[in-house]
Amino acid sequence: LSGPYDFAPFTSDSARQAFGHVADPAQTQPIHFVRGDAPPMLLLTDVRLRTDDTRPGAVGVSLYIYKPLRPAQIFDALVRAVDHMPRTEKKAPVSSEFDSSMSERLPLRLLLADDNLINQKVGVKMLQRLGYRPEVAANGVEVLRLLEQQPFDLIFLDVQMPEMDGLEAARRINAQWPDARRPRLVAMTGNALEGDREKCIEAGMDDYVAKPVRIAELQGVIERWGMERRTSSAGGTPVSAAGGQPTPAATAILDATIIAELNDMKSKDGVPLLHELIDLFAQNAPKHLEQIKNSGDNLEQLGFAAHVFRGMSLNLGANALGNLCQELETLALGGSTEGIPALIPKIEAAFKQTSAAFERIRSGQA
Repeated sequence: LSGPYDFAPFTSDSARQAFGHVADPAQTQPIHFVRGDAPPMLLLTDVRLRTDDTRPGAVGVSLYIYKPLRPAQIFDALVRAVDHMPRTEKKAPVSSEFDSSMSERLPLRLLLADDNLINQKVGVKMLQRLGYRPEVAANGVEVLRLLEQQPFDLIFLDVQMPEMDGLEAARRINAQWPDARRPRLVAMTGNALEGDREKCIEAGMDDYVAKPVRIAELQGVIERWGMERRTSSAGGTPVSAAGGQPTPAATAILDATIIAELNDMKSKDGVPLLHELIDLFAQNAPKHLEQIKNSGDNLEQLGFAAHVFRGMSLNLGANALGNLCQELETLALGGSTEGIPALIPKIEAAFKQTSAAFERIRSGQA
């Protein structure tokens, strides 16, 4: 290949062709790349592979997805490939523009499903700034109940919820309603573990956004599926969708961009939404921290507690605390106990720093 290339997708119709022809030095000439490292190679195949199959890695395949292809699968592969490439840090603007006329241009019936009260308030307030009046559910059971009562165009589903999570809710919605009549489903995920996006697609999600959800990403998702709804109702061809790409995690105690966005949103009495959310954090965060400390050897309980604490932290811009919780969640759900005892004191320390920073904001000192 003469290159340079950032990404190298290729197709194959058989296992022999996939693993005996593409990058096998015994059958082909070695591929030389202009850049120092070969670009990620993506195999598009009909062949179903076992998770422990070593052949893809042996011939240089970085990722593989199965046919028939869906746009979200391809987008996901591109994002994961780019995640392994060097990048320059992109600074987000201190404030973001809300398209207050979006609900007039794209009148949609929205449902937000999240079991975390802070996440609900942030999501609802963002959607209200766009002119929408979303319904709210705390789990998949409530989502299905509301769908029986009224139709929705777009549902935002948190992946991990009690009673019924977002993935199971998506499966049941796809099974119960035909594609032309069902709402479009957007997964909200912290993307803590490799493979989360594939699970969302396999469950029947149409799109996904990374937590904490940013204004531009939220508007982009609504724009895509609002246009798809309008095109479909007019008898046209649906518009393909692409998912949101998570932004690189910051290391500061608080994310200045998120803090500015929340401070710009006002509650009913004109008080910044940020102050209300800080009060909620002060009331609920200690309980979640205690759940983490008291989980003991129950890794499933520990992973879920870390997931909840991570979500509420990142949605409030508490990046340092949220990133530590994400690390803990990854270890717990991966079945690894190594590193957990040393991580919990770090989370406690980050919680104290975060609480102090929030208190300074709340008292007007920051």
